[in-house]
Amino acid sequence: MSINLPDKSKTLIPTNEAFGLEGVRKFLNVLRAIRHPVDGCPWDLAQSHETLMKYFFEELNEFAEALRDFGPTDPRTIEELSDCLLQVGLHALMIEEKGTESFDSIAKIQADKLISRHPHVFDPQFPRFKSAEEVNLNWEKIKAWAKAKKQSQSGEENLPSQSFEVPSGLSSLLKAMRLGEKAANHGFDWKNSLAILDKISEELLELKNELIASVEVESKAKEEFGDLLFACAQLARKRNWDPEQVLNDANQKFQRRFQKMIELIEADGKNALDLANEIQEEYWEKVKKLGL
Repeated sequence: MSINLPDKSKTLIPTNEAFGLEGVRKFLNVLRAIRHPVDGCPWDLAQSHETLMKYFFEELNEFAEALRDFGPTDPRTIEELSDCLLQVGLHALMIEEKGTESFDSIAKIQADKLISRHPHVFDPQFPRFKSAEEVNLNWEKIKAWAKAKKQSQSGEENLPSQSFEVPSGLSSLLKAMRLGEKAANHGFDWKNSLAILDKISEELLELKNELIASVEVESKAKEEFGDLLFACAQLARKRNWDPEQVLNDANQKFQRRFQKMIELIEADGKNALDLANEIQEEYWEKVKKLGL
């Protein structure tokens, strides 16, 4: 596959400081101070890439929650985003301390990658795209071309024209959605959300049949359940929903309703553990009518 990457000398990227870099300089100077081998913070100096990863994921989740609850312009959301920047900065600084790359060179690597993968923005000779779907397809082609080129230079066999890989660290739900996206970029996809709903109904029926037919042997039923979850992830993808967030919202709603149900039961002088399921269902319906 041959892809003409943009001539970076033709790109119109501002070389002045119109965007402002004072905050970036202060941020990097503060990071270097807390990681100073003599006068720095003992806790920060004791950290490694591995020990910081849990904080990285935690900060990303807190940013996602703030974005959902408060919106993108709320000061709480901005602060959570700055916490994510801290994690990026610390990892970059630790690499810099090893004498390999600096924060600036790492940022330049990403800038060059963005230029190469957006020829429709930076290359005046490249045709304009009319939809996000066209951009995604071209993005995958360029990624595959770049990866095959690297492997060719290192003596490895080239990858197929478009790699069908997703990061192994993703949750299973997000991985299912990304696999669906990549398949869609190959033209393998359902026409619309209703078509996926039909698939979900089909998978649900197959799961029901397996549960009825194999009460003792559940391996096939588990497989059908996996197919059902995969199909549900594709519906989320088609609707541009974040399946992790949708499921998290459902978890929180259940938690609110269940807690309120317990409160109503106790307000009546009863113990939920002593009530039959049918009675608990009645309380559950009362909670739902409250709009929780």
